[in-house]
Amino acid sequence: MKNKIEFPVFVDKEGVGPPCIGWACGMPGSMWEWYFFEKESDDIYFAYVMGDENEWGKVSINELQAAGIKVIFNAKVLNDIFPPLGWTKKGVLSR
Repeated sequence: MKNKIEFPVFVDKEGVGPPCIGWACGMPGSMWEWYFFEKESDDIYFAYVMGDENEWGKVSINELQAAGIKVIFNAKVLNDIFPPLGWTKKGVLSR
């Protein structure tokens, strides 16, 4: 029997905490990060973006990868990343 994959749950200041199903970090020196919380289509995810402004929005995985940005969807790796600035890590959610 295989173990279930567990994704980290990050909680914002208002207590909202969906499971983080993916993460990407910009090229060196850019300081941008993308935290993916919901898949909307094959290429589009709803994400929290930390960049010039911190905001929620839709992100194209293909566009990030075309810019040379590595996108991670491995739950084991995701459990080792820090949550967005000002958020906390609540735990994990099996999917």
